[in-house]
Amino acid sequence: MICCKKNLAKAIRFHRNFHLTTGLIADKGARLVGAHRCPLTKPFYKLAKVAGYSNFALASIALVLLED
Repeated sequence: MICCKKNLAKAIRFHRNFHLTTGLIADKGARLVGAHRCPLTKPFYKLAKVAGYSNFALASIALVLLED
C-alpha cells in the first residue's frame, strides 16, 4: 500500500507541476495577444485562470492528505 501511495503522490505532483508550467505559458501568451483586455475574451480568460488555480490548489491538498 505504501508503494501505491508513493506512486500516486508522484503522479499528482507531476500533474500539478505540469498544470502550473502550462498555465504560466498560456497566461503569458494570452497577455501578449491582449486576451485579458478584450471585452469578448476577458470573461473566458478569468474563468481559465480561476480553473487553473483551483486545479493547482486541489492537487496540493491531495498531496498533503497523501503525506499524512
